[in-house]
Amino acid sequence: MAAAGSAGAAAGAAAGLRPAGGLRQSGVLASCFCVSLALGSCFSIGNLTTYVTSYLRAGAALPVDYADTMWLDSVLRVTMGPLYALGGLLHARLGPRPATALGGGLVLLGTALSTLAVRGPLFGLIAAYSLLQGAGIGIALASVSLTCVAWFPRRCGLALGVNMGGFTLGPVLFNWVQTGYINRTGAEPAAGGYFWQPELLRRVPAAFLLQALVQAGLLTPALLLLRAAPAHGGQPHKAGLSVRQALRTRRFYQLLLGYVPTMVAFEFFQVTWKTFGQTFISDDRLLSTVGSVSPLFALAGNLLWGQLGDATSFRSALVVASGLLASLLCTVPAAPRLGAAAYCAWVWALAASCAALFACQLPLLRGEFGDHSAGVLLGLMNTARALFTPVTPLLARLLLLRRDGYPVLFLVQGGFALVAMCSLISVTTASDAAAARRAEAKQAEAAARP
Repeated sequence: MAAAGSAGAAAGAAAGLRPAGGLRQSGVLASCFCVSLALGSCFSIGNLTTYVTSYLRAGAALPVDYADTMWLDSVLRVTMGPLYALGGLLHARLGPRPATALGGGLVLLGTALSTLAVRGPLFGLIAAYSLLQGAGIGIALASVSLTCVAWFPRRCGLALGVNMGGFTLGPVLFNWVQTGYINRTGAEPAAGGYFWQPELLRRVPAAFLLQALVQAGLLTPALLLLRAAPAHGGQPHKAGLSVRQALRTRRFYQLLLGYVPTMVAFEFFQVTWKTFGQTFISDDRLLSTVGSVSPLFALAGNLLWGQLGDATSFRSALVVASGLLASLLCTVPAAPRLGAAAYCAWVWALAASCAALFACQLPLLRGEFGDHSAGVLLGLMNTARALFTPVTPLLARLLLLRRDGYPVLFLVQGGFALVAMCSLISVTTASDAAAARRAEAKQAEAAARP
């Protein structure tokens, strides 16, 4: 019911985007939404980690814990970064359908092979689930995002909000698939946060195959509707700098510093929200429900931040979102004292604030540097972000052995978001000052003319 309501909200937003006679535009946007919904399975890793780690410990008898299985998410995101840049290039060379089909095929292959890989060493599962799936997500997500911008350049913030709403809505579907199949009886973990029930653990390998079948059911019809935007559709073309020229500007590195720390902070919470919740909440179904509902808030956030960026500026939207994320991460350690209801509110507020990264970053780069370079530049930013992704499991390994490990980790990640906010404020101030200087120069030149 919740997923259907969210899909209806996205469809309503899409109707507001549709120009006159735009049935093709609506079909393309719907196909992008479905592709992103399938790719959004990666956001269910926080829910899946509890079952996979328990299986590796009990079923495969491996000496692993949650700090070890954090590498599943970290390697996946490391792989997504450079492949997003490649996806932008493949989109330009091959078109949206071949590029998206290649990425989707890699996602399906990685998920299906994980059925076998989970029975062996952890590095085999990382290779199948994280490397292959991360490569596919990077390629396909870049292609469908650029397709949305090409079809709706005047409302690209809202269009990307609808598209990325599918990406963030993925866990609503896949958390339900995973928990409904693996933990169908509502079993609770032991005191250490690990499941031990043999019936539950036996179902973990087959859950990957079930997930691959659901992904295939979403990707196949979506690819049939996906097509390139008309070359001359009467829409404005945003010319700008080449990638090489953009890399020589100060603005790019200010925007990079405004993006990478926030993404690292978001990805950290994405992986640890459930394991942290299990330290003071024993109801696994409650936590799974929290994880399933949080993407609904992310979907609303995608639409809100996208519309705010279209109406004002994408930098302003990202400044507000980064400040909100920093304050939430710094205060979430108080949740155990306030109870489960307060923790639910924190998780949902974090999901809504982080949505700005997906709805606003690509339009921001498009506005700063132009259509041709925006996708590749975002891929390069994601590559830079990937270099810092291993910070999370390394910090977790170092700090989770301490009694106050989680609070310290949250404060560190909140500091990352604060650094990003300050960098975005500086680039806004610098751009405004440069614009003012150009205006003054024009006025002086006009006054000097006879």
